[in-house]
Amino acid sequence: MKRLKLAAVLCALWAGSTLAADPIRIGVSISQSPPGSVVQGTQVKDGVEIVKDMVNAKGGVLGRQIELVYEDNQGIPEKGRAATEKLITSDKVVAVTGGHQSSVCLAEMEVAHRYTTPYVNTNCWSDDIRKKGYPEVFNPGNYNTRVSSAMAETIAAMGVKRVVAFAENTDYGIGQAKLMAELIKQKAPQVDFKYETLDRAGRDFTPAILVLRANPPDMVVNIMLPPAAYIVMNQLYEQGVAPGPKTWLYDGAGIADYPDFWQNVKEAGKYMVSFGLYHPQMTIPKLGQEVAAEYTKRTKNEPNRLIF
Repeated sequence: MKRLKLAAVLCALWAGSTLAADPIRIGVSISQSPPGSVVQGTQVKDGVEIVKDMVNAKGGVLGRQIELVYEDNQGIPEKGRAATEKLITSDKVVAVTGGHQSSVCLAEMEVAHRYTTPYVNTNCWSDDIRKKGYPEVFNPGNYNTRVSSAMAETIAAMGVKRVVAFAENTDYGIGQAKLMAELIKQKAPQVDFKYETLDRAGRDFTPAILVLRANPPDMVVNIMLPPAAYIVMNQLYEQGVAPGPKTWLYDGAGIADYPDFWQNVKEAGKYMVSFGLYHPQMTIPKLGQEVAAEYTKRTKNEPNRLIF
């Protein structure tokens, strides 16, 4: 009997030590293939990999290593919903992160809320995310109201009279365009502002651009993410619309610091007014400095906001 009891105790201790050694699994749902923004997905992946390695090098969490489990949501809400469901129910992750496209975040957070699983989005700007008030959802980044307000103030200060925006046909694009219309009306009532939605999976936007060539506005605002954003920019430049002597081009999606920006737009990006999420003189905390140094060491590139 004593031997049986001793064996039972040893088994329990062995099982406990094995459990303690098991990694803590965190799900990462990002776009790794079109039509989603693969550039955004890659940057988010680089960022979380660096932090995961930093945490694990210091002993992990509660004596356990962090393990990241990836799912490709392709920037499609339905795919994001399925990815989050799989991560929580099959992969048994304790939390989900990576969200960087609003329409996908809005779908994924509903699944996380249903399972009461922590969900941390990295770059989703839709106001509806924070308005839901879900206790499981953490939204540390900017949101459309803040972004649109800053842009409306800039447009007012620049003294332009007629502004046209191209917005991608997603919650993010349409949401920001609508907010800009409201805020420009408040902050710059003299500005004639209109927006047109474009298919983010489209390749040819010249019909919408040719209308502007016939009657150039003072400013064209881009509220689209790559790859569609790059295509729009190049076609605006090729048609001689913007940037040009008559028309400003305003980057309203914060894409000017993407690592592949210049190689995709070249001349089309010159003289563009860029929306910046961080002031150049902004102080970076110690953790941010460490992440930036590690990213530069690994990639030989400067980090952008998606890394942080």
